[in-house]
Amino acid sequence: MREEFILVGVIAIAVLIAGTYFVLWTGGSDKNPITENESREIAREFVESSATYRFDGFDLVYVETLYPDISNHSNLYTFVFEFKSKHGGYGDRTGQQLTEVITPHEAHVTVENGKVIRAVLDSRWDMIKQKFIENDETIQFENYVFDHLGYDMPIIEGGITYQDENMDMRNFIALISSREDTDRFNYSLLDESANRFIENTNFKNSVLVVFQESPASSYPNYRVEKVSLEGNGGYMFMNNYSEMGTDDITIETVLVRVHLEESPCRVVTITEEGRTFETPPLTQDVDEVEAAKIGRIYLEGVLSKEGYGPWVGDLLEAKLSEKVPNDYWYQIIVGDSGESISQKEELDCWVLRFEQAKRPGHWFEVWVDSETGDILGGTQCRYAR
Repeated sequence: MREEFILVGVIAIAVLIAGTYFVLWTGGSDKNPITENESREIAREFVESSATYRFDGFDLVYVETLYPDISNHSNLYTFVFEFKSKHGGYGDRTGQQLTEVITPHEAHVTVENGKVIRAVLDSRWDMIKQKFIENDETIQFENYVFDHLGYDMPIIEGGITYQDENMDMRNFIALISSREDTDRFNYSLLDESANRFIENTNFKNSVLVVFQESPASSYPNYRVEKVSLEGNGGYMFMNNYSEMGTDDITIETVLVRVHLEESPCRVVTITEEGRTFETPPLTQDVDEVEAAKIGRIYLEGVLSKEGYGPWVGDLLEAKLSEKVPNDYWYQIIVGDSGESISQKEELDCWVLRFEQAKRPGHWFEVWVDSETGDILGGTQCRYAR
């Protein structure tokens, strides 16, 4: 009896919701055609009542009206609204881990004869069905955009710094695919929200794309429109709606957290207003087996020279990455002045971790240039994670 009562209750609620929806979003008839202004108010109320806006939205602003195919639909309008939310994501995010970042949104709400027939947020969220628009290529992402004055030191290793002698437009892109790679950030130069955005990235199934441009507007308005995958590469489509409000020269930084179901991609291409910036695939003339052999021989030689025994154990991990050669580590491990590595740009390399045979739970890390086989740096030992 109880099951039957619950079932009836659910049906009653469903009818009530459907009826309420009909009353709220359906108005007018052919005898009393609804006006454009009335349609706009229906669209506005729809956005205000949407799960995303109710959760943490604010500053709702009407932008413009589009008139699609008015020859066949005389009472059809698409209204564009903009608003902000206090966190990333869509819909009712109760119970989810949220990023406290002010996030801009753009809603396109189509009203026909007083009824909302289509509503899309940021070109990827169905506001009626409350789910991402089905597209095999499109994947989920969140982003955080900020600008800052130029510094002598970049906010990320290899990034843009302010240069009086070079005022031309400059761009920089980096792919951060592991927690270890976040060491490239100079956290002291990042604002609190940027630090939190990086910290909240789960690198088990997410990667960070960092895009910088300079000089940039004092009033940044970069929007990431879509992120998609193709093979081993990722594509991020971004538009710049910024307006030059002052003559200040700033560096614009866009952090994009991309959620992946499979292993992280190695190539990122950003397309912005017809321009493309691409990080080339990592070179690997030296394969994993050869790199592991080079790394092991090097470590054993160094340890033997310093009077240690056979400390190098099994190979725990080998992955392709990009590293700036670590002069300090290189010289200390060699045990004398060594030969300084002048190369300061990132090089493709194998990051190899070997177990410390005499200290369980510890490991050595060595970086082997994946093109030449040279030793670029590494870490003497850390606690295994």
